[in-house]
Amino acid sequence: MKRYLRKIILAILLSLTIIIPNFVFADYESYVAYSLPRLKGDNYTNVHDKQTNDNYIKNQVTALDNTDSADFWVVTQDGTRISDNYNQKVTNYPITINFRPTIHKYKGDQIKMGMQNARLSTGYAFVSGKVDFR
Repeated sequence: MKRYLRKIILAILLSLTIIIPNFVFADYESYVAYSLPRLKGDNYTNVHDKQTNDNYIKNQVTALDNTDSADFWVVTQDGTRISDNYNQKVTNYPITINFRPTIHKYKGDQIKMGMQNARLSTGYAFVSGKVDFR
């Protein structure tokens, strides 16, 4: 009986290791090799609908080319900044980008993420990662 119970517990644990990561990253949108223009020029993701009433997004940088860090911020559909700049390097975990304290965005509101090379460079850099627009 103990051996049977151990097999069931092991099967459940193995199932959870497959299922849980799918839920954890279910809301993340990937971006690949987004250009970071020279001289700190800006680039933006497409506009996304917020999925929650949370006043932040989460962003994880998975690769950088021709730079060691990039700055990220959140803007509304019309380009109004609603967060400060957050400097990010390649990490194994997402960084929370909080909206400014007086800004409240709700489920269904449209936002996008801005980005630029953190270094003043005459060449282009590139960034890849994943963002949860929450």
